[in-house]
Amino acid sequence: MSNALIKSARRVFDILELFQRLQKPLRLTDVVEELGLPNSSAAALLKTMADLSYLSFDPELRTYIPTERIIRLGSWLTSNEFERGPIRAALHLLSRKSNEAVLLGTPIDLHAEVVDIIHSNQPIQYFTPVGAKVLLVHSALGWAFLSLQSSARIAKLHARTIERNPAAREIGSLDQLQRDVAKVRKDGYCFSKGMVYGQAGVVAMVMPSPSGHRPLAIAIGGPLVRIEKRLPELVAMLRAERAKLEGSLDQRGK
Repeated sequence: MSNALIKSARRVFDILELFQRLQKPLRLTDVVEELGLPNSSAAALLKTMADLSYLSFDPELRTYIPTERIIRLGSWLTSNEFERGPIRAALHLLSRKSNEAVLLGTPIDLHAEVVDIIHSNQPIQYFTPVGAKVLLVHSALGWAFLSLQSSARIAKLHARTIERNPAAREIGSLDQLQRDVAKVRKDGYCFSKGMVYGQAGVVAMVMPSPSGHRPLAIAIGGPLVRIEKRLPELVAMLRAERAKLEGSLDQRGK
């Protein structure tokens, strides 16, 4: 693929992310100024996206806005009813009970991505933004997801991660990873001691989800000393919410 095609594809996603960030109709000048694109390139991309019905163009206001077609592209990945209902309720309850940061993650290729988070109100807390990604082979969320995979699958993910991150010293050996994931599989949760952020503790557990839905895990994070001291209590909280979610899915199936 030529560099020109790669650059154009990257710019399309930059434009879509700009709409997500600003959350309003945009003019050509807005896109040019915000993204620093050449006027002619931005105009051509916006016109093409509108011609393909991914953007709607208002000729009077000279503005563009994403259409429902954009929303439908990812509708198969997530059930709004489930994640905005039972999952979001679980995040809020865990936040109130733990008074720590509560994260929702999903696996994407070699990473686990934070797709939702409720921050703690404590002065010293675990902080990470929505959209942050951590390696599957080196994170609490990642190990929780890997516990669902076979040893052969884990070996392939480990090899690909090493190939793409040859200088990443934090990535351990495959044998050690297999042992660590086996423990997570046996315990039913992962407890990370400063794996991604020094002096941070994170306990993560995979949650049930509807058939065909993207995998989900919830994690509770905070200063390592606090999390380690309350580990049994936090694990019990996560297990209780997991049981509720399983019950919710059972009711859906009836």
